[in-house]
Amino acid sequence: MAVAVVFIPGIFGFGTFGHTDGEHITYFYRVEQALLRAKPSLEGKFVFTEPPPTASLASRVASLHARLAALGSEEIYLVGHSAGGVDARLFANSRYQAEGVPTVSEREPLIKKIAGIVTLATPFFGTPLADRLRRVAGLVLPELYQASIAASQVDLSDLGTVMMFLSEAVRRLGGPASPNQVVYEMLAHHVDRQTAEDIGRFMKQVSSHHELVDDLTVANMARLNRTIAGGDSVPISSFVTAAPPPSLGRPALLEAPLRRLLYAAMYQLTRSEPLDGQSLPTGPWIEPRVGAELLEGSNDAVVPTASQSLDGTAAGLVWGDHADVIGHFDSPGNEGATFLKSGAGFNNARFDALWAAVATHL
Repeated sequence: MAVAVVFIPGIFGFGTFGHTDGEHITYFYRVEQALLRAKPSLEGKFVFTEPPPTASLASRVASLHARLAALGSEEIYLVGHSAGGVDARLFANSRYQAEGVPTVSEREPLIKKIAGIVTLATPFFGTPLADRLRRVAGLVLPELYQASIAASQVDLSDLGTVMMFLSEAVRRLGGPASPNQVVYEMLAHHVDRQTAEDIGRFMKQVSSHHELVDDLTVANMARLNRTIAGGDSVPISSFVTAAPPPSLGRPALLEAPLRRLLYAAMYQLTRSEPLDGQSLPTGPWIEPRVGAELLEGSNDAVVPTASQSLDGTAAGLVWGDHADVIGHFDSPGNEGATFLKSGAGFNNARFDALWAAVATHL
């Protein structure tokens, strides 16, 4: 294809599980549909990458190089969610070099083809959540990933589902378990065998590689940013997310207790004041919502809002959590489609408005 719009998922991100001509789960499925509604001329131009989900940034950048080199496209746009935005920036940065990553001169022919980079909820300055999870990554990451996959298939407000995840966490503390078998057992009644097996194989990667969590700590990202400063030549348009502080009142807990509690915990673990060189980004709100505002400590339950823009400006400010912007939010007929319940009121209208705004950069 002459023009390619290349999607790069974040931590826990994937391409497609299952057969594309049958039952399957796609990470960016709702994004693809929203972009086509906004800009039908993009039909046939989408490419979905599958970086190693929790391996190092260097491994992910090398994976991106291999995928872009195989395209043969003349013009490339990179769209990265979360850590995927960091991947895109590092790939195109003329001062970035790491072991296992093609040299700048080897990447240069592809960098020249990149017309623009769009990032969403990207931790350019790292996230305190990574600092606070790094010591327990081997225990926590597989469970969080299972939850994020199952959220699109299972209503996590259901007590039986809550107990399933709790029992699995306890089993892991007591000894190793087979990711293939665990995931298949959890999803066997909701997806076909091929999809469950694809998820199981992917889980092996998540269980055995946790380098990305360490790479995304605040201190390590600060060191990386100092090393590559001045090397950005491709324009970067950043869409920045912020969600409301958690509400744990009786109505909220009665609606979705597990997801409300998980959101509250992740919001607090992510909360921090802007560090030196950071500021709360400025820019237009996407589908403005009454009560939406940026405050010190604002975040989306995974990444601080102040960490999501390199220069303090945003192509758009989004009132929603980290998963909302890629289509993992509750909507009529698709309740329970996210493992977070932020109370941001994210909906189809805001989702479409966001991706219509992204389309103007492609």
